[in-house]
Amino acid sequence: MADFEYEGELTREGKADFLRSIDINCVPSPYADPKGLYVLESMAVGTPVASPAHGAFPELLESTGGGILYPRSDPRDVAVALAEVIRNPGRASEMGTRGAAGVRRLYSIDRSAAKAAETYSRLAAGTRTASPASI
Repeated sequence: MADFEYEGELTREGKADFLRSIDINCVPSPYADPKGLYVLESMAVGTPVASPAHGAFPELLESTGGGILYPRSDPRDVAVALAEVIRNPGRASEMGTRGAAGVRRLYSIDRSAAKAAETYSRLAAGTRTASPASI
């Protein structure tokens, strides 16, 4: 197959280098991804994202400012979102900066571990779960 060449498994740094090398990460997934890990990874290295407005993506992008959402996975919507970023490199840079800061502030491993510990403590104490706003 001439159009594809497998380069092997990436290291963590190799993945970060790849994500830094692209202008924007856009995965027009029709599935409502509940986690959005690749979105967080992209934003963590300062690469803005364009994602469909479903699954975890609206929460991730609204809380960080690290990208833009498009209304559905129609190719025209994807093209409009990408064109908006390409035509506004200053905005893309700003989204990259905000996304990196937002990931560090809201989605770091330390914060995730602290939130998990809080949840386990509440469960062990028999307390009902916290409201989403407190998470």
